[in-house]
Amino acid sequence: MSKKYNICVVCYANFCRSPVAERILKEHMSSEFNISSAGINPLTEANMDKRSFDFLESININPGIHNPKKIDLKVINNSDLIIPLDAKIMMSLKRKFNFTKKMMILNFYEPSKIIYDPYRFNDNDYHKLMKRLLRVSINFANKFQNEK
Repeated sequence: MSKKYNICVVCYANFCRSPVAERILKEHMSSEFNISSAGINPLTEANMDKRSFDFLESININPGIHNPKKIDLKVINNSDLIIPLDAKIMMSLKRKFNFTKKMMILNFYEPSKIIYDPYRFNDNDYHKLMKRLLRVSINFANKFQNEK
């Protein structure tokens, strides 16, 4: 791969799931991949959900500073791959931007492992979903890199 391969992970608010998936993919993919995240309707709060932040710290990944950002045509045009975190997000992106060519859902390699939006989950269910997101993200990183 001669140039960086740009990947953008997308969820609804760029507050719970996509910042975590972004950090996990950055940790498990080679430096040839440039990973970012965005949301369809991002929250205006700075950073990510505290539970996401704490989860990343618990698995020894630096959460860093996160500022939710909105997916737009510029992000899409600058990305080689868009990774929606669930089918609802994928359908929203298809409707809003009328494209499908650059999309691959995060659970592509494990379709039974759905990554629901955990925003309103209690803390225990939130943590369980984050552990699923971790496993699915690592599996995606390993398999996708091997195919490239």
